[in-house]
Amino acid sequence: MHRDIVARCELSLQQALVSKDFIPHAHRGFISELYAPKDDSNIRQGERVFYTTRNANFLDIARQCIEGLPENVRHFFIAPLLSQASVHANTSGVFKGFYKNSSTGIGQFGGNNRDALSRIMADITLPFPVFSRFSSDVTVLRQDALEAAGLVPEIDLAYLDPPYNQHPYGSNYFMLNLIADYLRPTKTSRVSGIPHGWQRSAYNRRQDVALELGRLVQKIKAKYLLVSYNSEGYVSFREMGELLASAGSVEVLTTQYNTFRGSRNLRGRSIHVHEYLFLVKTR
Repeated sequence: MHRDIVARCELSLQQALVSKDFIPHAHRGFISELYAPKDDSNIRQGERVFYTTRNANFLDIARQCIEGLPENVRHFFIAPLLSQASVHANTSGVFKGFYKNSSTGIGQFGGNNRDALSRIMADITLPFPVFSRFSSDVTVLRQDALEAAGLVPEIDLAYLDPPYNQHPYGSNYFMLNLIADYLRPTKTSRVSGIPHGWQRSAYNRRQDVALELGRLVQKIKAKYLLVSYNSEGYVSFREMGELLASAGSVEVLTTQYNTFRGSRNLRGRSIHVHEYLFLVKTR
């Protein structure tokens, strides 16, 4: 029954999206209005250029169609739509800004060199959700990490992926939150259109992060902890090792990556960064 309902929803949704009678501009939504140009071939000063005109319209229409589905199946379609929205965007990975022509300051797909146009300008679609053949108990919590740690019983492994600098996930990935909630923002930043109200946690403050992470590590009830961090993070490699050693024995796996090329402050930085995985066998 469950899969039958989802399959029927998928068919009706795809039919709505590709119908010959469908006129995108009749359903113009806030993604196309606020975050894409009116004409891809004539982008104007002041227009935000996160998506092509077609893709922004598709996101609006798809999200409006999904809203008409039964509430208990909407997330099956929102999730793959978010995946598509994160890939086919005129950004380098985060949504703090979009590619522009540096000479004119006007948005431009792929930036000065028109890089990655095959990714940026490819059509967004709505893939059918992929379901596992296996079932398992799943609990989803969205709250302060310390509070959540107090609610979860003892588990085998806890994976922690804290922010490592001043940039909070709430602003870096605001677009995905907008698409997920699909509520038109009322107050936004002037350039990128980031909604007001996002929060910076203790992990985004250099003076607070070590203490906050230490409290979390001590509160989690797990046989193993796996913590990912970055060599440019507020907590140094030595500090992180000492902090985690207070909870148990520590092993470290290190992988070298190229420094994120979408960053504005590349001058004076190493061309490589190291990602660390700290595996802790707790006492």
